[in-house]
Amino acid sequence: MARSRWNSAVALLAVLAMAFAVAAMASDDDEMMSLYQPRDPCPQVERIVKEAVDAEFKRNKQITAGLLRVFFHDCFSGVCSFGCDASIFLEEEWTGGVNGGSVQERVRELVNEIRVKVNKECGDKAVSCADILALATRDSVAAANGPRTPIFRGRFDSLVIGNVSKLPGPGQPISDLLNLFAEFGLQDPADLVALSGGHTVGRTKICFIVRPEFQQSCRANGDRQILDVITPDQFDNQYFVGLTRNQGVFASDQNLLTHPTTRRFVVDYARNKQAFFTQWATSLRKLSEVNWVTPRNGEIRVNCSRTNRGRVSSIMDADEGFAASA
Repeated sequence: MARSRWNSAVALLAVLAMAFAVAAMASDDDEMMSLYQPRDPCPQVERIVKEAVDAEFKRNKQITAGLLRVFFHDCFSGVCSFGCDASIFLEEEWTGGVNGGSVQERVRELVNEIRVKVNKECGDKAVSCADILALATRDSVAAANGPRTPIFRGRFDSLVIGNVSKLPGPGQPISDLLNLFAEFGLQDPADLVALSGGHTVGRTKICFIVRPEFQQSCRANGDRQILDVITPDQFDNQYFVGLTRNQGVFASDQNLLTHPTTRRFVVDYARNKQAFFTQWATSLRKLSEVNWVTPRNGEIRVNCSRTNRGRVSSIMDADEGFAASA
């Protein structure tokens, strides 16, 4: 009997010891979670952005193309190697150079409307304008029947104006575009081809930059030319199908089919929409994560159209005709 009681006591102590060990491990895990995965300051932002973008898309199908253009121009006008930082919403960049007259004012209005809703629910220090723009762009593609890309949050907003001299142009050689994309961490040629697929919902209002085959129809339509001549309001792979039929509106689009490095991707995406969607999600996420602005050199703007201090510095390229001011 004594031995049985002793064995029972030992077994109980072993169980208790294991329980304490598990509790200690759980405590350690909780501490590690708090260190590496801080509490989300505004989980509501995902819902807020999606609801706003879906409602806007029902009224204005062109919001997808508008958000894509603004997001790409923002990401490719990085300052000191920074990428998607909401610098484009600052007036000097919004109206300067190639952005002037080519970006939808409704995009900036929509992002600021979302900004107000986020501030109301989460406070004005929870989510940056750069994050809102990234999420809104992602959700606008999904609204147009495209893929919904996972987007991480945590960016801060730039305090300075971006440099638009690196923005991709409609007549640039493919080799130049490949080098430019590589500078922004998009070394895979599939990134250039897939992100060019954003033109599946695009339009241009500058007729002289389109290929000669489209200039007459562009002028006939009031200086407007759709970039996907098959399904202009759907986010799908028909832009690539058009390239295989020599229907690329920009030279930089059509040349993707003839360049030896990019041709196979065009052909693949034209044949397989899912292959395009998969690569689009990968490439958009990669672009969205290029060299975020941090709290040390950025802020979370209360109003996306101006910095909290109300003044900005400019490092615009002189060749683009910008005047630097502080």
